[in-house]
Amino acid sequence: MIFLFHTGTKKWNARAGLLEKACGRRVSAFCFPYEYVLICFSKSLKIVNPANAFAFSIFNIVSTISVRLGGSSWGNIRSTVDGVSLQSSTGKPIFYLPLPDPTNIDVLQNQNISLQFSEASLAERLDDKGNSCGGMDAMDPLCARVMISGIAKKVTCPEHLKLGQKAFKERHPLAPWLWKGGAHTGGDYYTIEPQKIMLLDYYGGPTLVDVQKYLDWKVPELSLVEE
Repeated sequence: MIFLFHTGTKKWNARAGLLEKACGRRVSAFCFPYEYVLICFSKSLKIVNPANAFAFSIFNIVSTISVRLGGSSWGNIRSTVDGVSLQSSTGKPIFYLPLPDPTNIDVLQNQNISLQFSEASLAERLDDKGNSCGGMDAMDPLCARVMISGIAKKVTCPEHLKLGQKAFKERHPLAPWLWKGGAHTGGDYYTIEPQKIMLLDYYGGPTLVDVQKYLDWKVPELSLVEE
């Protein structure tokens, strides 16, 4: 299961009960140098960067300025990976665009894109009844969303391509074309150079995430302070 928490007292108090209930134990406090933290656990607790936590996502919406729609915005769901695990996440998701895909046509004309991730898409957030995001509506502010805006870049480095395809094989085993070089139509693997990151996980509007801190972040060896 995944929970997003703000380190401020108000938001911590508002959601600490959810954490304690899910963990089956009391959690008193923790320290972390970022405004937001994410708790990802299966009875064992780990503290990770909230935006990087969407490395668990296997789908995202790639938004572009549409050629076909005369400059209007266009969103397209694409398979995505960011490493085979959180530890290998770079913060720059990789996705594949077939040549005839409308998103690929848009990117060839204008490389400005946005990637949107939703906590509701995470299998880890299904409850016992199969409801997404712990039973919350996907548009509830407590059901976290991350948007990464920036420039689409083709993945051309052989080593990066190899790692990306390895991740696709691990995360998308039923889509062999994604990890065997792409679709029969031809296409390219892309990533994003982030320029702006927004996180929404509570009421009151989104929070801007510092891009450089986001990219520099590494998985810490930290533990919660328990009573």
